[in-house]
Amino acid sequence: MRKNLPITQKEQDYGASLRIVSTTTSKGVINYANDDFIKVAGYSEDELIGQAHNIVRHPDMPQAAFQSMWDTLAKGEPWMGIVKNRCKSGDHDWVDAFVMTSGDQTDGATNLQSVRFRPSEEQKQRAEACYRRINNGQQAYQSLNPTHWPIAAKISALIWLCILPIAIALPFSSPSTAAIIALLISFVAFPFAAFIATSGIRQAALEAKSIIDDPLAQYAYTSRGDELGAIALSKIFMRNKLETALWRVIDSTRNAEAVAQTTA
Repeated sequence: MRKNLPITQKEQDYGASLRIVSTTTSKGVINYANDDFIKVAGYSEDELIGQAHNIVRHPDMPQAAFQSMWDTLAKGEPWMGIVKNRCKSGDHDWVDAFVMTSGDQTDGATNLQSVRFRPSEEQKQRAEACYRRINNGQQAYQSLNPTHWPIAAKISALIWLCILPIAIALPFSSPSTAAIIALLISFVAFPFAAFIATSGIRQAALEAKSIIDDPLAQYAYTSRGDELGAIALSKIFMRNKLETALWRVIDSTRNAEAVAQTTA
């Protein structure tokens, strides 16, 4: 694993309007870098072209994050994630990266194209905390936190809180009353919470996960591990996918115009 040193842990910020665009071969060798990439990374175009893209890999990034990316791309599917990159100076920049295959071919294999945006401060902080935990051999985030519970579990817990006073009063009730209440709790309240009240949300979450199913990215982007987080992540994914395709067209057009002007 390539480890680029030294590092300063100083963030290189950049404007929200910048779009860091690059393409690589299927093996990750850079064959194009736009001006924004060159500006933020601090390398010249000659220093980037022909180099492996991990020239900008920051040592704080865990191997697992990139393994997820390569596994996803190997299936021909796009990948999205919050990434910490190293600049030539040793500083770092954070990007909201979207990587997908392009129609171009190199060495008989399809190129990979990437467009990176500036993530929010909250996304950077969550991603950095996750990566630190992974590097320390810990779970990426606290999945037992109620924020990450399935919706059905949250509603069930709420119902339990509501019926707790009744449960406390059961010993003081008649046996028949206690039995009826116990049956209602067991066969009405929880099935309703788990399968009826949340059926629409659960179905929407299943459809969202058919678009992107990445728990680490879901937490980094949305701070949620439940169905609502899965739905929110799919919306971000589709937005970034559209913008990536759009910016590749815009960038290609700008390059064509520049070549035409130079030729003229």
